[in-house]
Amino acid sequence: MKLSVPGNLLVAGEYLVLREGGSGLALAVEPRLRAEAAPSPRWKVAVLMGSGGSSWSPVDDGARQNRFLWALLEAAEAGLRSRGAVPRPLELELDSRDFSRPDGRKAGFGSSAAAAAAFCLLAGRAAGLEGSALDAFALEAALAGHRAAQGGRGSGYDVYASLHGGAGLFEGGLQPRWTPLPGLPVPEGRVFSGKTPVSSAEAVAAFEAWTNRDPGGSERLLAASERAVRSLARAPDAAAFLERLGPAREAGLAIGDAIGFPARLEAPPGFESAAIKASGAGDELGLAFFPPGARDVPPGLGRVVPAGGPAWRT
Repeated sequence: MKLSVPGNLLVAGEYLVLREGGSGLALAVEPRLRAEAAPSPRWKVAVLMGSGGSSWSPVDDGARQNRFLWALLEAAEAGLRSRGAVPRPLELELDSRDFSRPDGRKAGFGSSAAAAAAFCLLAGRAAGLEGSALDAFALEAALAGHRAAQGGRGSGYDVYASLHGGAGLFEGGLQPRWTPLPGLPVPEGRVFSGKTPVSSAEAVAAFEAWTNRDPGGSERLLAASERAVRSLARAPDAAAFLERLGPAREAGLAIGDAIGFPARLEAPPGFESAAIKASGAGDELGLAFFPPGARDVPPGLGRVVPAGGPAWRT
């Protein structure tokens, strides 16, 4: 069995997606994680990344140190048994090297969520699930496993984007919702690295402390973010998308400043015509959207273009 799963990006709604019903505009994007699997007497996973590969098997001594893969396995097996399906051990290869820049750094396309999606799709298919039953299982198990690996946190927008494909309006909560936005006029865009690495866990903790400390102020800013996301999702054309990106950017800047994780990014050289906005927590990752006909759009890795969902190759 072979398949590929797209990466993902959050365009707007950072922090908001952590709340029950909070909205975010998310995209499935290229590049794609490539995965393949074959029946095996025991589970074995090889993970190939830009910084080097690793191999893992649940029955080996000390294997539980790989929290991410163990969380996925436990979620997948529990989800299959709840459906009356029998888990079948696999030897898997998860290849996310295309998600890395030439120097080995991650490019910011959500490789862990794509890996969770691929793992659960392969586990479900090996157990005999097909069609909508397979899709529903993979969504449930990948969300549960990815959250467990993050200590029970995580909105799930990244898992939902990679599994649904395209653009969508994500609504966070215990059981998230995804509304497809086919034909959303996303302008030509690029991803670029900011100056400061950010700990997502620390940023989320700061966000939660802020909402508890200043409920009135936080509600006002989050309401502004919600309005901006909803407006962006209804953009009729690329020009309107660029115009409506402004309020979403301002809401993100205000929230970042309030919690102590500023999201102020400078446009890289050659991006002078682009609208710049942070994606996710702080200023670690930036998005640049270019007006139609712009001549300074750089080629290569980092394109922000809605991509299709998972694709089976065999």
